[in-house]
Amino acid sequence: QLYGQRNLTHELVITREGMLMFPEIGPVSVAGLSYQELRDQIQNIVANQLIGQNASVTMGALRSINVFVLGEAVQPGSYTVSSLSTMTNALFASGGVTRVGSLRNVRLMRTGELVTELDLYDLLLRGDTSGDARLLPGDVIFIPTIGKTVGIAGEVRRPAIYELKDETSPADILALSGGLNPTAFPSASRIERITQGGQRTVVDVDLSPGSAPDPTLLDGDVIQVFSILDQVESIVMLEGHVQRPGSFEWRDGMRVSDVIPSIGDMLPNPDLDYALIARETQPTRRIELLYVNLGQAIASPGSAADIALQPRDQVLTFGASQSRQQQVSGLLNRLRSQSTFESPPLIVSIAGNVRFPGDYPLVQGMSLDDAIRFAGGLETNTDLDYLLLERRIDRRGSIEVTQNTLDPQTLRANAPMALQELDRVLVFNVNQPREALMADTLQRLRNQTAFRRAPEVVSIDGNVRFPGSYPLHRNSDLGDLLQASGGLSEETDLEYVLLEREINDLGDIDVLKIDLDPQTLRPLVPFPLQERDRLLVFGANAAREGQLNSTLEKLRRQADTTTPTRIVSVLGNVRFPGSYPLHRDLDVADLI
Repeated sequence: QLYGQRNLTHELVITREGMLMFPEIGPVSVAGLSYQELRDQIQNIVANQLIGQNASVTMGALRSINVFVLGEAVQPGSYTVSSLSTMTNALFASGGVTRVGSLRNVRLMRTGELVTELDLYDLLLRGDTSGDARLLPGDVIFIPTIGKTVGIAGEVRRPAIYELKDETSPADILALSGGLNPTAFPSASRIERITQGGQRTVVDVDLSPGSAPDPTLLDGDVIQVFSILDQVESIVMLEGHVQRPGSFEWRDGMRVSDVIPSIGDMLPNPDLDYALIARETQPTRRIELLYVNLGQAIASPGSAADIALQPRDQVLTFGASQSRQQQVSGLLNRLRSQSTFESPPLIVSIAGNVRFPGDYPLVQGMSLDDAIRFAGGLETNTDLDYLLLERRIDRRGSIEVTQNTLDPQTLRANAPMALQELDRVLVFNVNQPREALMADTLQRLRNQTAFRRAPEVVSIDGNVRFPGSYPLHRNSDLGDLLQASGGLSEETDLEYVLLEREINDLGDIDVLKIDLDPQTLRPLVPFPLQERDRLLVFGANAAREGQLNSTLEKLRRQADTTTPTRIVSVLGNVRFPGSYPLHRDLDVADLI
């Protein structure tokens, strides 16, 4: 654009010979000039030859050239590009390099001769474009197949498969990958290699700075950089009902009061009587559990209650009015995962009339009273005279059941006992039936019955509060069964109580009459129970024959031609006429 004496605009095209045909001046040679040099030259010519005129030069449309992109390009072929295009412009136009194309040796061919080679790693990894040559018409960009490759995986910033050029050592590949992550453990790195014999092998290598010289890499090697261990050392973890749970730095002589110095560090309404320490035993790191009286530990720092902590101890605290199941769930999972056939998980369970029934960790020296305390204590209307403990007695899972009672004043067990792995405590409500709570226990007792051995189960029917089946525990007698069933109901006939007992493997039975003390409502003489015993208690004002039907049918079935049916009948003007079992020493007066 000329301005001054005259205002003119010219659109001029540079010829293939590099000449610019300038009106009123003539041809101007601009071949080989940069745009800035061309603009300065035109401005000088106008100022010197066109008096009173000035020039403003701008770039118009560039001419196009044809080049070829061949080899391992995504879309090889001929492309029309700008005359100022470089090798990378043509590569972008062709869609880039295929998965099997080389990024290290992209060649620029001109009239059949190699002009230069482009290493795309310089551009992609370092931003260096010095090797990106300008294209001329007819140039050929050839992408050969990929050369030797090495993979690197694991704790590096840019894990990938890299093509080798001048790299020969793992340190060179590590530099290509951007270096190690902070979580890397370079001294335990490995090279997975395929030998000349076609076998896979592993070569250990230390990628730490200043380590021994690295081995030479081979085609197909894969470098694996492992991470440091996830576990954190030299800490103490605090969880549960506290204001600031988390990890604390462990130091020598550290105690519970150092992580919980005061009650103010806990949430409202804490359980100060019960806390746990989960401790890893070396070298297996199996979990063992310790009981902590948190109130005493805070009140008396340095005392025996203020337990000394070890590295990686986990302190669990609880709220007095909150369920503990969510807080101990993670600990229970760890205890289950470390168990084996020979070593059952350190877990006990408590069910029934307690505040927070469920599974709990087994603490060293844990007693029946501790388990009840851990479960939040007893609920109202607990039957203190009947409490069951189910215990595994062999590796097959066979169980035995023992009975215990609680002192009404202290609410502690009258027969203290230490708990074992997989113990199950059953606490009953004095006003609720028991069979639903005992269903699993009764089923296990029935399932573990061996050949020619009856299940350790007894039952009671009739005029009791909770008739049904009950476990037969060691040294149990008929009075215990009456106690387990909740005791006698009102208007019970104390002079007529029967016990049905099996006398052989065929299911034959004998019927015994039991005498109860009118004052204690227990047998006058202790009467030990046997498997499958069935106690029949009758109401004073209720007919008996319906309740006796099962017993009478068994007596009829076991009779034969030599043994008459052991049944007698009474008819006429009596309150409950009908058939009755013939038990030992029965006379007419007893029958009436």
